[in-house]
Amino acid sequence: MDDLGRFEYEALRATIRERGTARLVTFFATLVAWAALELAILASGPNHVIGPLLSLMVLAAGFETVFQIHLGVERVGRYLQVAFEESALPASEPAAVGPVGPRPPAWETTAMAYGKAYPSAGSDPLFTMLFLFATLINVLPVVGAWRMPVVFPALVGAHALFLLRVRAARRRAGRQRAEDLQRFRELLK
Repeated sequence: MDDLGRFEYEALRATIRERGTARLVTFFATLVAWAALELAILASGPNHVIGPLLSLMVLAAGFETVFQIHLGVERVGRYLQVAFEESALPASEPAAVGPVGPRPPAWETTAMAYGKAYPSAGSDPLFTMLFLFATLINVLPVVGAWRMPVVFPALVGAHALFLLRVRAARRRAGRQRAEDLQRFRELLK
């Protein structure tokens, strides 16, 4: 690896580290902001129309941010895997095994192999269960609006749409590694 390649590799690994930290901070800040807003809404009285929508928007914005950060980190990881790990191996060498002697970086390849071999051993990088739980808590004040024939379905529908979005994002994130790996292999041939 030449100096430019080493610089690129180090910069991209730093990007992954920084964005990984940003994802955690964003998730925590989202839950704190949502909880504070939820408590303020509940303390302000029976405002069943705007309050749950505002707090749902905080959850949705936080989730989308966490999701986009995750997608970016994964994409950088697949680029590193193809550009620096696989390209450093002889064509006859399997991607998961380095040559004898000094070997190329192998974190991304190893992490992907680990995830495939032990699919339930990792954590949820999108925090979907916690976002879903917060959404269920968020919808509780909406129950008081069941007598409002227009408002109640709209509030429940907004929460249901967010739950569907979280589910779709989780499925998308589950497919991304393999898709991006294939795309980078095609682009960097």
